[in-house]
Order: sequence, then structure tokens, then C-alpha cells
Amino acid sequence: MKKLSNIYDARIADQRPAGLEDELRAVLMRKGKCWGYITLLRCSGEPFFQPEERDLLAAAAPVIGNALRQFRLALPNGTTQRIQDTRILIMSRTLGIVSHNQTARKWLTVLHQWEKTDSETLPRPIRAVCTNALENSTAKVLITIPDHPYLLLKASLLKSTAEPGQIAVSFEPAAPPDTMPLLIDACGLTERETDITDRIIRGLSTKEIAEDLHISAYTVQDQLKSIFAKTETGSRRELMWKMLSYVLE
Repeated sequence: MKKLSNIYDARIADQRPAGLEDELRAVLMRKGKCWGYITLLRCSGEPFFQPEERDLLAAAAPVIGNALRQFRLALPNGTTQRIQDTRILIMSRTLGIVSHNQTARKWLTVLHQWEKTDSETLPRPIRAVCTNALENSTAKVLITIPDHPYLLLKASLLKSTAEPGQIAVSFEPAAPPDTMPLLIDACGLTERETDITDRIIRGLSTKEIAEDLHISAYTVQDQLKSIFAKTETGSRRELMWKMLSYVLE
């Protein structure tokens, strides 16, 4: 496999699985983070990917990565519905659904509609969190779905002698610690602005923030002006409301 920046070109000439002979992959990076992947395949008998095709994909990858980033960081519009009931899904070790309650069934339907898949296909977030739990005992993932609240999927490997390897999956409303990194990234705050915002939410005064970060109170005030501008707020109280309201509505 040959790597060109974040582009990978592989020849599959030996085994040719499923009649495939050439593969081109791109890692969709934006601002130092991975937002997805693209895999292109050529069947046996088709020409290998050429350098100009690799260059085209390399040029398109950052654009696609930025579009995925914007979609991922889109904030709720304030008309979301609140999760209220207990939502539990039990999965087998082979990722088959063993049982679920009515509320979990509703969220499965939401995920199917979001991914445009049928009811027999396991939604990708559930597959990902269960696969991780099989290796690490527990796992969680934050999901943003248009017109729905931030959804936190938690998976835990169950200890059972009768059916070993079963996984309990819960659908939960995300708490501020889960969503804060996403909201901060969406607002484009710097590392220092993030540190100050975190302390404002914790209720620290300007003097306390300055002492905690070993900077002057004037620097804190200057940083606050930038934070207010980026978050479109005008006060500490408004900033706290904006950062917390997406999960507390």
C-alpha cells in the first residue's frame, strides 16, 4: 500500500477479493481531526488508479472533510424532543438484537430513518459502540441527529454464565461534559478560550480564573471579549445558558 499524504493506493493483485484489483482510500482531515474516510475500488480488468486521480481525490478530501465537520458540529435548532423513558437494548456477542423495550425500539427507528436503512440492518453507531465494548468492556459515543437532542449511546459487556458476551446498550440524553467539547469546537474557540469557558461554567470569577491559569485579569477580560463574539453572547450568564441549554432543554 502506498501512502501519499492522507491518500492510500493499494494493489490487490494477489487475492483479488470479490473481483477487486485496485483500491484508493482518503482520510478526510480538517483542523487536525479525522471526520471520515473514502474508499474507491476498481474491479479486475479495469485500469489502475492514475496519479491524476489520486491528486484529484487529495484535493477534494479536505473539502469533503470540512463539509462533514460542519454537519457534525451543527447545533440543535431548539425544537428537539426530550428523552424521558428508560431505553435499553440487549445485544448478542454477534451483534444480533436479543431484546429491547419500546423506547429503545423508537430510537432504533430514528437511526434507521437517519441512515436510510431497513430494520434488518444494525445502525452503524450501535455496531461501533458494541464492537468497542466487546474489546474494552464499556464504550460510549455521542450522536447528533437533526431535529433530535444530543444522544449518548452507552454499551456495557454483561457478565452472564448463561449467555456470555451479551451487551447492554442504553440511549441517554447527553450531559454537559459529553457535549461541551462538541459545542466548543462548533464555536471555534481556541485552547485558552476553552480553558476560560470551562471555568466560567464552573462559576469561577475573573480573579479566580486568572489565578488558576496564571494569567492576568486583563488577559481574562480580553479573552472573554473574543469568547462572547464567537459564541454570539454578551455576558457570562448568556454564555453559560447557551453552552448548557442544548442539553438541558
